[in-house]
Amino acid sequence: MKILMIFLLACSPLFAKWETLNEQGLLAQATEIVVADFVKVEKENEATHHAISRVLECWKGRAEGTIKLKGAAGIICAPIVDFRSFKKGRYLLVLIKEGENYDPFNGAFSVVKITNGKLRWFEKDGSPHGRKRVMRILEEVKEQTLGVMKTQEIAAGRKAAEADLSKGEIRYGLVGQPGSFDEKIKEKALADFGITVVSYGCVGPPNRSHFEGYQEAVVVFLTKKYGEDPIVRLQRELLEKLD
Repeated sequence: MKILMIFLLACSPLFAKWETLNEQGLLAQATEIVVADFVKVEKENEATHHAISRVLECWKGRAEGTIKLKGAAGIICAPIVDFRSFKKGRYLLVLIKEGENYDPFNGAFSVVKITNGKLRWFEKDGSPHGRKRVMRILEEVKEQTLGVMKTQEIAAGRKAAEADLSKGEIRYGLVGQPGSFDEKIKEKALADFGITVVSYGCVGPPNRSHFEGYQEAVVVFLTKKYGEDPIVRLQRELLEKLD
């Protein structure tokens, strides 16, 4: 019966979706991506076991310190992982945060063993849509992964800006050392153009890539409407008055 159950799961369309999820889909839908050391297994009951891991690097999300991965005994297929068979060592974990626990997003396909700085990951073929996995160097995977996620965040920022603009909401971000006439710019931008200016200071917004896409879409919209960026125009005019 157990063998039949595993066979049916493996043949189901849902399982096929888990197994063949491409890199873009995996990285976009996961909430946390970390490199972590597998420490130990904790038994909750006969059916449920948890993996205790210590986060070394967080590529996406806010996971830190010691985290608990939810798993179950007796099944080693997506979305449930049997951690009893896992050995201590380093892993790349692609996760979904559920309360205080973290679930492997794509089952065993999201718990990737790192050995001597290498792991099985998506082939670097120039396309993030590929599904083939090969042995890769961890640092190369990190660079590729962060690049894909940056592209996704920029696209999400553009989409968010387009949604706001369609509702008549125009928000413009200022990054850098606050100037003496920032408040004047905010007043005139709102009064003359209906633009809400937000100052982020030198630190900048928390999600730079998302901000980059959002700001780009706003500037394109404003430039098309007014012939140039009206905030840049206001800054120029105020500087000229100081001379």
